[in-house]
Amino acid sequence: MTRSPRPRAAAIVALVLLALLSSSCIEGSPAGPALPLVPKEAVLAVVVEKPAKLYASLEGFWKSAGVAALAGGELGELLQKSLPNEADIEKALDAARPWVLAFVPAAPGSKEMRSLVYLPYRGQYFEALAPLASGKFQVLAQSKGYVVYSDGEYPLVFPPTETLDLSVLARYPADSVKLWANPVALQRMGGKDFAGFQADVRRFVEEGAAPSPQEALKALEEGALALLKELGSADAALSFGAEGLTVRAAANVIPGASMEKFLSRAAQAPSALDWAGQVSADALYGYAWSIDPGVAAELSDLYLRVALPALSGSMGPESAQLKAFFEKSAALQAKWLGLQGPRGAASLDMDFDFAALTALGQSSGDDPKSLADGIKKAMTIRLDMFQELKDEAKYRALLSGIAKDPEVAALLKGFGESYGIGMEIRQADRKEGSFSYGEMGFSFKIVDEKKFAASEGEGGAEAARAALEAVSGLFNLRYATSKGRFVATLGSPAELKALVERSQAPRSLAADPVFAAFAKRLPAKVQVVGALSTRRLAAMIAKAVPADSGVVLDPSRFGSWYSYLAAEGKAGASRLEFGLMIPAGDFSSIFNLVNAVKRIGAGAGQDL
Repeated sequence: MTRSPRPRAAAIVALVLLALLSSSCIEGSPAGPALPLVPKEAVLAVVVEKPAKLYASLEGFWKSAGVAALAGGELGELLQKSLPNEADIEKALDAARPWVLAFVPAAPGSKEMRSLVYLPYRGQYFEALAPLASGKFQVLAQSKGYVVYSDGEYPLVFPPTETLDLSVLARYPADSVKLWANPVALQRMGGKDFAGFQADVRRFVEEGAAPSPQEALKALEEGALALLKELGSADAALSFGAEGLTVRAAANVIPGASMEKFLSRAAQAPSALDWAGQVSADALYGYAWSIDPGVAAELSDLYLRVALPALSGSMGPESAQLKAFFEKSAALQAKWLGLQGPRGAASLDMDFDFAALTALGQSSGDDPKSLADGIKKAMTIRLDMFQELKDEAKYRALLSGIAKDPEVAALLKGFGESYGIGMEIRQADRKEGSFSYGEMGFSFKIVDEKKFAASEGEGGAEAARAALEAVSGLFNLRYATSKGRFVATLGSPAELKALVERSQAPRSLAADPVFAAFAKRLPAKVQVVGALSTRRLAAMIAKAVPADSGVVLDPSRFGSWYSYLAAEGKAGASRLEFGLMIPAGDFSSIFNLVNAVKRIGAGAGQDL
């Protein structure tokens, strides 16, 4: 019978963390080089390089995130209550050296796994650790100032003759919880031929009514297995601090794999951080990117080759038209990418008029004009975008001619007719004084009421026409090319001119001190950096909360979630890394929000 690490996770975490995070844990000796502990056959390892520093960081997070209210007490108090003989164990354990948890096959080729816990100790206090070996855990070895516990019999040689290479974990801060895993080995031990993954995907595809379940399943399975086989290892880290929680994870590619060549090309683009100054820190979401246009084209082509087979066969003519639409879109996109540079940035913001939304929900649709006006009032969208260009003149010519391009017209016609909708691109060149710019938008209209599912009789058709007209007006893009950049906005011509002339956003992501601190811990070069403002999101939610609900939502208590994506393309050491930082204040604010909602029924207000 196959045994996975999951059922034992709670017991292992309790064994390691309760001892690790004693309330007054301090380093009793200077930290030296990490002792090679884990045998080479391990498929997963969790490492705490500096236990005392981890405790200090977690304690800071515990306080600033307001975890005490959720957990029922301060960190030190809870651990003192949970750990028997806490004072003696604290003296026995050495908080200056690494603590490790590892999973190894119980025997060569076995799917059953053993849990190994490596704890450093101070010799004169060794007997105080006896309670940790109670229950299912037993002492396997005691050497080099370490004691090794296991949840079953295992032929352990300690120190091991061949050790697992965990040098990649040095990338992460010493006070973080680090993880290393062998994805292929875990997959083999978890089930033959990726059976579990197949079942999950099959269930999702069939229940999700995909166009062709068999084609989609085959493409997904083959793609996932092909990528998995190219991974040599994966690693991750959790870092805590008064500023928040940072999660980082990466996949390392085996030398010579096809992904290595791809990542090598992706990593050649300059850092996206160079354009973070164009991202507005006040927007709901903003990001900066840097990717070679040729690599972007390959990603688009990869998507088409993997996803589009599912669109053929079972849906008949409509499926074929949809497939043709995407294929032609890819060909047109290649023209654009050929004129673009690697770097760009965008800021997206939106707002809602909830009174107007409520009115729309209660509207019968008998008055098309009121319906259109209501849609325009209910939602406002702001998008600012910047893109580096290789050739301004050719890019501007491409934009000016897009509305008259026969390929574009045929593309839109073929796609829209399948749904009874006529689609056109509106484009015009404008000039205000010496400032030249372009305008672009989409027009939608019903051309076949039978195909358009939203039309129900004459009244329904009129309401649908009004709704499409309103939606068309929401996306009117104004753009210009200047200083080697394409600049666009959904705002006014004056706002576009200000974007063209500015060097960075009035309150940019690059100037945000919290993001600046986050950026210092990033890899040397990143391909994407992003920021999601939960403060803006909370402000929108606050408008929707009824005044008599008892919930008072304070957006100022929220912050922003920062993220990044980084590719490294060194020969023999290629990797793709992702990271996310969640501010501590958001944890307490979200907890308070949930708690307040629970209290509404009792009539008790909650200030958030």
